[in-house]
Amino acid sequence: MAFQQTAFDEIGHGFRFAPPGGVRLGVGYPLPGGGEITLDRLAPDLSLGMCYAALDRFHGLAVPSAETDRAEDSALAYFASRQLEALPPATALRLIAEGLSDDGTLFRGVSRRELPKLRRTLAAGRPAVLALISGEGNRFVVASGYEVNRETHTTRLRVYDPAHPGGAAEVHVGGLRQGMTLRQDKGVVFLRGLLVMEYHLPSRPVFMRRAGLATRGLAVSLRWPVDSRRVNQFFGENPESYRPFGLAGHEGLDLFALSGANVYAAAGGVVTQASHPSGHPYGLQVRIRHEAQGVVYHTIYAHLSEVFVRVDQAVAAGERIGLADNTGNSFGSHLHLTLKIEGEQTPGYPAGIVDPWPYLQGSPPVEAAENLPPPSGVSIFTTAQLNLRAAPGTGAEIRALLPAGERLMTLGDASEVRRKIGQEGEWLAVQTASGKAGFVAARYVQNVEQSLPPGDLVVYPVSNVNLRAGPSQSFEALATLSPAEPLGVLGESALMLAKVGKPAEWLPVQTESGLRGWVAAWLVHRTGQWLPASGLAVYPAGAVNLRARPVLDANVLTVLAAGDRLDVLEEAESARGKIGQAGEWLNVRSAQGFSGYVAAWLVQTAVPAVPSQPGEGLTLFATADLNLRAQASLQSPRVGGVFRAQPLKVVEADLAAARLKAGQQGQWVYGEAPDGVRGWAAAWFLSVAAP
Repeated sequence: MAFQQTAFDEIGHGFRFAPPGGVRLGVGYPLPGGGEITLDRLAPDLSLGMCYAALDRFHGLAVPSAETDRAEDSALAYFASRQLEALPPATALRLIAEGLSDDGTLFRGVSRRELPKLRRTLAAGRPAVLALISGEGNRFVVASGYEVNRETHTTRLRVYDPAHPGGAAEVHVGGLRQGMTLRQDKGVVFLRGLLVMEYHLPSRPVFMRRAGLATRGLAVSLRWPVDSRRVNQFFGENPESYRPFGLAGHEGLDLFALSGANVYAAAGGVVTQASHPSGHPYGLQVRIRHEAQGVVYHTIYAHLSEVFVRVDQAVAAGERIGLADNTGNSFGSHLHLTLKIEGEQTPGYPAGIVDPWPYLQGSPPVEAAENLPPPSGVSIFTTAQLNLRAAPGTGAEIRALLPAGERLMTLGDASEVRRKIGQEGEWLAVQTASGKAGFVAARYVQNVEQSLPPGDLVVYPVSNVNLRAGPSQSFEALATLSPAEPLGVLGESALMLAKVGKPAEWLPVQTESGLRGWVAAWLVHRTGQWLPASGLAVYPAGAVNLRARPVLDANVLTVLAAGDRLDVLEEAESARGKIGQAGEWLNVRSAQGFSGYVAAWLVQTAVPAVPSQPGEGLTLFATADLNLRAQASLQSPRVGGVFRAQPLKVVEADLAAARLKAGQQGQWVYGEAPDGVRGWAAAWFLSVAAP
């Protein structure tokens, strides 16, 4: 029979390097009868992930380190993510079961099931990943073609072996006595069996990292303002979440920062605001005015817990100006950074607002590592939340708070750094993303080349959810995670982001305490991102507030009227148990597109009868042409309006309090215009009687 060859090319689709040694995923699944499946024993290196990545290249996807002679950090994360996807519990159990079978049973499985399936796949032009079972463990290759010798009853498979880059490799499958072998130019490996692995294309979302404005050259240059390098949300992302506020998308960058983590000035300038305006979506905030080469620009640092500067104070680039938190319209501690350049205009955004990303990329470190050695070239990541100290020792000054899963560059001699990693009593000199240098306890870090670090993706539970030992609800619950707890997602961020919010998908994560496990992808979100509707709808019995977080003192995003349909965004079954219960909250989305939290004790599943008798409710009248705004602020985008003497139907829970606001400077009333548009109106332009 003529050789059947697919279009897969070992050189063009494979990699020039072998799997890096010593890399460990650190993931295991509990067995039903006790014990645990350790994935590192089933796949002792990243060969399986490299096989999947090679097929990704075959299908036209861009893969890190495709044309390099060594695996970059981004490639290691990609390979590890694909390897995790390739080894769900069912596949892992099957590999174990096959490995425990006797040779006769294995051979019959290959000849009756695996080999016919493989031939059909290859004959259709599709290369396939094979698990090769030997007495020395499992190996993984890509089969790209085959030939059957009917006289000798043998099948010859052409394979790409990641452990053997650039070398010729074949698998020969004969009769029971002839056996199976993997043949390479370096020798022959005897095999006990093989399995055809299931391959699926990964979903790869597009991050909106805009090119930004280049017209200002070097006039605007920003330093990294936090110690974490992870970006929770880019400029322009999640337009559906920001459209109700009159914005085309996210109007800045969300940079991951723990509650209480340092926030630094991104450039030198003068503070113009350091306060928490009532009801403002940014919460406690600092605004700084900068000027360089005739260009005036402003940076805004939002959702802070504490500020260390005052209005009119001059600050230097890298100076600590506050602490990160979760105030304002925020769910999940982070720093929101907005950049405004006077005279610029980005379509869909207020005047001056531009994407900060191009001005942050490649910025120099805030602080030189004085009296410290140069970078070692060894990257590490934190296995738990820990302190960056000014000197080695627990008594030294704390310089910064670092989250679990944060990647750090070590300083000093590389061999000495590697010796200290993970050791009790040792300290490592490091530098953070902001440029801040100091020391961390070596016991709480790992080498990125030897273990799977969290990627750049951070997610937050939408409510209390379980951290499980494996990717299924049948696995043991290791812990209950609260809604505000940040979770570092393990593996390649783009691959994992595609799963967020998807039913039946699971994410491998690490908590701030260093605990690793799996969470349901449909029960977590990024900042600014909300989940699809669950199919359950609830209705307020009267006017209620939709809040930014599930607490009574959180910002009010909008006011809901009796009978407004609210789509529940969390798991329907658990949500039903909360309805009518005091102290419980539901994550919902309104018909106008606002997503937030509503008091579960104020909603019901049945549409309420809305009273419409004359004299009920409250109507105020505009004393001048008046804008309706997305938030209770003059800086908030306009969503509608009413003309002088037109009525505004008040949509608030406390109508008596709303009546008292009429004519009062600084007060705001939420209402509905005659055309049905709802928004916030300046109460000092409203009166009880028609003018």
